[in-house]
Amino acid sequence: MIEAAREALERTAPRGVPRTRLLAVTVLTSLDAEALRATGVADAPVSQVLRLGRLAMDAGADGLVCSPLEVASLRAALGPAPLLVVPGIRPAAAAHDDQARVADARGGDPRRRLLPGGRAADHPRRRPGSGGARPRRPDRTRRVRIRVKICGVSEAGGRDAAVAAGADWIGFVFHPASPRRVTPDAARSLAAGLPAGVGAVALLVEPDDEAVAAVRAALPRAALQLYAGEARVGAIRAATGGAVEIWRAVPLAPGASPPARTLADRLVVEAAPGPGDRSPGGHGTALDWSALLGWQAPVPWLLAGGLTPRNVAEAVARSGADAVDVSSGVERVRGKKDADLIAAFVAAATAPRASIH
Repeated sequence: MIEAAREALERTAPRGVPRTRLLAVTVLTSLDAEALRATGVADAPVSQVLRLGRLAMDAGADGLVCSPLEVASLRAALGPAPLLVVPGIRPAAAAHDDQARVADARGGDPRRRLLPGGRAADHPRRRPGSGGARPRRPDRTRRVRIRVKICGVSEAGGRDAAVAAGADWIGFVFHPASPRRVTPDAARSLAAGLPAGVGAVALLVEPDDEAVAAVRAALPRAALQLYAGEARVGAIRAATGGAVEIWRAVPLAPGASPPARTLADRLVVEAAPGPGDRSPGGHGTALDWSALLGWQAPVPWLLAGGLTPRNVAEAVARSGADAVDVSSGVERVRGKKDADLIAAFVAAATAPRASIH
């Protein structure tokens, strides 16, 4: 729904007039716990707000309409980029003049006076009969931008190549058997070089509490990608209190169905490892992509396993994925990322494509 609204705004904006900002509503903490339970929501209000906020931003929203009680938690979880707007007031915890930034879509003086309805005083309005570009006629296609995770980064060169190519996430592997393994200290150093807008993801295999704590101390804002069962995913989610995203890796054996529900915020779907594989992922085996087409995923998901610059476009088309995860497919030497392959992969994955809706 958010994607469709954003595309409609982009189609109908008159030429030369900034696109209207698109905000999603997350107000939940205005409900008391008893009222919230009556709605059928099982999680704590803050966890639900963070979950809704992440889903909205992933779908293309510019920001969120929230209650004063939610601003600090959303800002800590989502960073400085999203607009956080409280109806009618500017809360003390708001950052970067959030209210005024909504009115000023062109990035001008954030102190400009607002007119009733939130319009900036000097915002141009198109008058009937005044001419100007007419809205483009809607069509039945939408443009899809595939998001990309480069996993198993262990050196600054690989990190920099992924960032330069336009990757959305960088993955750090903490599994001892992986040739791409990094220590928490090394991951901290690598993550310090990530610009705003590029997320860090920490990959752990059946981690105990000590391992999770060590990684979180090094990468406090990184998502946790877990090779673990749902019960363990739920326990780690509860322990982190919704402060970070929890991803769950789902290795699928031939003929198996992807999950219909999960406690994770995001899924990474890949082929199950073979008998000789020492690691649960990064072994270069591809799924039957067509088996995922039409899957009603319970949360956002990434396609992984056996992806390369040559096949990623086909994999996306056949699976219906809107995000991909690659590791060995951008290596010439096992465990070492190749800058040219990374650039080629991201270019192939994110090339403009149309899908029918």
